[in-house]
Amino acid sequence: MNHGAGSTAPASTLDVTLRHLRAFVTVARLGSFVEAARTLHVTQAALSKLVGVLERRVELRLLDRTTRRVQLSEQGRQYITHAERVLDALGDAARCAADLRAHRAGVVRIATTRLVGWSLMPEVIARFRKQHPDAQVMLVDALVSGLLETLETGQADLAISNDASSRPGIESAPLFRSRLHLVCPARHALARRRHASWDEWRREPLICIGTLPLLQLRSELGPKLELEDIRVVGDVTAALTMVAAGVGLAICPGYVLPATRVHRLRAIPCTDPVVVREYALHRRGVATLSPVAVSFKAFLETHFADGKGRCVEAARPSLLA
Repeated sequence: MNHGAGSTAPASTLDVTLRHLRAFVTVARLGSFVEAARTLHVTQAALSKLVGVLERRVELRLLDRTTRRVQLSEQGRQYITHAERVLDALGDAARCAADLRAHRAGVVRIATTRLVGWSLMPEVIARFRKQHPDAQVMLVDALVSGLLETLETGQADLAISNDASSRPGIESAPLFRSRLHLVCPARHALARRRHASWDEWRREPLICIGTLPLLQLRSELGPKLELEDIRVVGDVTAALTMVAAGVGLAICPGYVLPATRVHRLRAIPCTDPVVVREYALHRRGVATLSPVAVSFKAFLETHFADGKGRCVEAARPSLLA
């Protein structure tokens, strides 16, 4: 029955099942077919058959049987280590599945712009982790124009965007609102104003984050308030750095407030007209969300619903602190 070290395992070993391994390991641990049968809730005859089938399929004598006791053979002592590893791995998988069903573990990936991730998500993730300490929330950093693509390519489970364009297969639900602000250096003439109309500074060099927000803005302001000198950058870090360097003023959503403090900038609400951005939570409709992603989605919706319709920078005191 024995095979040399360089031989190929017989095809019958592929027919070994978890029932065979569990039967063998239980008998070996208890040293008795009677006790093992009682533990596994099977008859002694059925248990003996399972172990016998295992020995025939692996072509090894795993147990030495006497009238008084059952003990591992030399081959059985070597084989049981691997059998136990298989059963332990199965137990780990079962516990993982139970945790996922109970929403206690797992990973959820959410795509956001760097600004949303930096300003809004730390509080959300911290509060969610208190309820789900084993869950992992991974931020997928993307440009405004590429957020929905992360869902289509499977890079993210959820995405937050103000992209109002509908795409086949993408489900969207309103999440929060944010008012546009003018960001300027602390020494700028407008820095002490409580608000400023678009007409007052439309001739200033302006910095806008992303081409899509710029197109939206021009549509909303109309030809009478055409902005004259505009530079488009890819993300908020570049925009705020340019403002701090005196290159121009930036047009940003109000939740930029925490990021402006890094460069000691001021964010002033824009008026005449007030422009509000609507942000939505997106998911790919054909994809089944994991239990932890379902929990996180519900948590996000509840978190921002607390604002009762107000813009997020006014509804979340943590942004103003």
